[in-house]
Amino acid sequence: MNPDDRDPALGERVFYLNEHLPRSLVEEMQKRGFDTHLVIDLGLEGTDDIALLLELARRADPGRGWVLITCDSRMPRHFQDAVGTGAGMTAGAVAVMEGLDETEGWAKQSRILRWVEEVAYQPPKSAWRYHADQCYPVL
Repeated sequence: MNPDDRDPALGERVFYLNEHLPRSLVEEMQKRGFDTHLVIDLGLEGTDDIALLLELARRADPGRGWVLITCDSRMPRHFQDAVGTGAGMTAGAVAVMEGLDETEGWAKQSRILRWVEEVAYQPPKSAWRYHADQCYPVL
């Protein structure tokens, strides 16, 4: 993503980390100035993916937007299905961190932190995949 193409308003969005990501990542992102929350702290642990996305959209401030960071490679398809409902999904986005399912601790956290600035400016109604050395849109 070209930094010159970034909409400054997108940098103010709320980040939600899916249930398999560590609390220490939330704390580190908050230290860096990102409004970040764990899905489990919202009482949404174990929620079906589409229901989770719709609930995040319902809770979101439409003026700020939101992004779900996950390691679930199926989430872009579920996001597309949720967007299709028209239920306030226009401010949302999904960022899939690929290849981290078996990665533990600081390695997982540092990979996500490497990409967080890019994720902050990801366009609304989009899903992107983030790998170790590249990122690309899938929706």
